[in-house]
Amino acid sequence: MAKDKGFESSRKTPHKRWTKDRIIGLLLFLPAIVLMLALGLYPILRVVTYSLYKVDIFLTDQEFSGLENLIRVVTWNRIWKGVWNNVVFTGGSIIIQIILGIFVSLLLHRSFFGRNIARSIVMFSYLVPVVVTVLVWKFMLNDIVGIVNYVIKAYNLPIPTTWFSAVSTAMPSLIMVNVWKFFPFMVLVFLAQLQSINPELYEVAKVDGSNAWQEFWHITLPMLTPVIIIAAMLRTIWTFNNFELIKLLTDGGPLGSTETPPLIMYNVVFNTYDLGLGSSISVFMFLLLFMMSFVYIKLYYWSEEQLK
Repeated sequence: MAKDKGFESSRKTPHKRWTKDRIIGLLLFLPAIVLMLALGLYPILRVVTYSLYKVDIFLTDQEFSGLENLIRVVTWNRIWKGVWNNVVFTGGSIIIQIILGIFVSLLLHRSFFGRNIARSIVMFSYLVPVVVTVLVWKFMLNDIVGIVNYVIKAYNLPIPTTWFSAVSTAMPSLIMVNVWKFFPFMVLVFLAQLQSINPELYEVAKVDGSNAWQEFWHITLPMLTPVIIIAAMLRTIWTFNNFELIKLLTDGGPLGSTETPPLIMYNVVFNTYDLGLGSSISVFMFLLLFMMSFVYIKLYYWSEEQLK
């Protein structure tokens, strides 16, 4: 009997140890979970709550208004103009970043002398803080002392020099700066995927007589497509929510041609002190991004199916 009890005790020990390890693991994760809830979930819930009330940023009184704020946002022409500006800004930036990212990553994927140095140089703009980026580009594109305008005038190039001060050039200028700042992210992601492609696929294609363009179109691009979609989704979310770059370069001008929902939300909250309406704009943006993300995820699964 003593033997049997000892055997039963030894059988229970691993289970008890597993339970104890699990509890210790959960306790170690607890600070991170609490921090994520405090910094992530709680602010989201507060924003959703504020969107249902008429709230003044300086007053403690709150009046429940239901969906009134959200209806005001949806029927506000200024918001839809801002959404269109954001679609142009985000769409233009993402398309150019993808094209440039693929081109540069293909170059950096090749073996050549100084490749590691070239890769480091390409990453430089992504590491520069946004404020520094804005100061550098504002100085370079300055009408009087800017080096870019000096070169354009010196060589009589057919390029407008108004940059951020004219409606026709403000948005393209913003897109240009945004592409310069963030395209290295695309290069980094695409380069990692290129290095995971089996070289034997290219060897088989060469045996079949394929040229460089055919190899890119039938091997490289299909293998890159899932990564392109995920990278585009991330950059879409980040660019659509971009505030600091637009605020510092144009502040939504001229004549509202570069004003986007994040900028409108900032002005509503800190100029008119309407926290309820500002929160509703935030909820509206979340719904738009959720729908866009849903489309991206569907495209991702479609691209994965095409590779099978």
